Amino acid sequence: MNPTPRTPSEGLARRLLAYPAWAAGGAMGLAGFEAEGAMVCMDLDLALTPGFREPVFFQLDINGDGQNEVGLGVGTASNPDMFGNNGMVQAGGIFGAQVAFTEPFPLGVPGAYYGGDAIGSGLGFSSAIGTLALSSAGPAGGIGAWWGGNDAYIGVMFDIGGATHYGWVHAVWDPSVNTLSIDRVGYENTGAAAVVPGPDPYPIDLDITVVPNAGPEGAAMDLRWQVEAGFTYELERSDDMNTWTTIRTVTPGLCGEESFVDTPPGESTGGPYYYRVKRSSTSLLWLALGLPGRRRRTQAGG
Repeated sequence: MNPTPRTPSEGLARRLLAYPAWAAGGAMGLAGFEAEGAMVCMDLDLALTPGFREPVFFQLDINGDGQNEVGLGVGTASNPDMFGNNGMVQAGGIFGAQVAFTEPFPLGVPGAYYGGDAIGSGLGFSSAIGTLALSSAGPAGGIGAWWGGNDAYIGVMFDIGGATHYGWVHAVWDPSVNTLSIDRVGYENTGAAAVVPGPDPYPIDLDITVVPNAGPEGAAMDLRWQVEAGFTYELERSDDMNTWTTIRTVTPGLCGEESFVDTPPGESTGGPYYYRVKRSSTSLLWLALGLPGRRRRTQAGG
């Protein structure tokens, strides 16, 4: 592979979809979070479609640290299968990262995972390149969990600052047009903890609007997200996705929208900066009333 390196998103400020903090073991303090870490996800809009007999390759930087972890490739097989499809899709860990495999070589197949599955130390990982799908009339045709068209998650293991982290890449392959789409990646930012792929049932959607020439430091970031009464929210900022600084903490008494305008230090140098929101898993309001904690998403205006 000779992929084109690129991070999942470009620009001055990057939008992270942060999960509520979740337990890595131990009890939660009344006013605190269950764990310092959380699942961090980023949305992508990536479609890989090869030209005629010309494969296309790509690299993904899952945590935005400048080091790519996953290589992807889409090409064509020599003979179409019974449905007329002749696509071939491969993936593998690169630059020290590894992908979870389900079958050994010579036909190594990266594992396909779904909501509720765990991606962690119990899986078999390799830095080799394996086949997600191969549609061919040849003897190796019809292999891989993505064969025939499917969406699933690729399990990934990589290193951040000497600590092992687990994550996933959501891949959708359409064999009829020979296109692999990647719409989301996620990883657990504390290390060592297994991750469960899939959309969070209680997401926090953080909207970022750049406000140009807002002050002496240059542009500012207008950050907004929906809140529920009694939950504690921490808005955090980072310039490397490893070290995070809390810039706003709020425990609203009413459901609605919270907003904060941030002017990052040194923003005039061009960033980029990353933002995320963490939410306590138990509402202090409902605890005070003697009711069980409520965990549902409040829609705008709710």
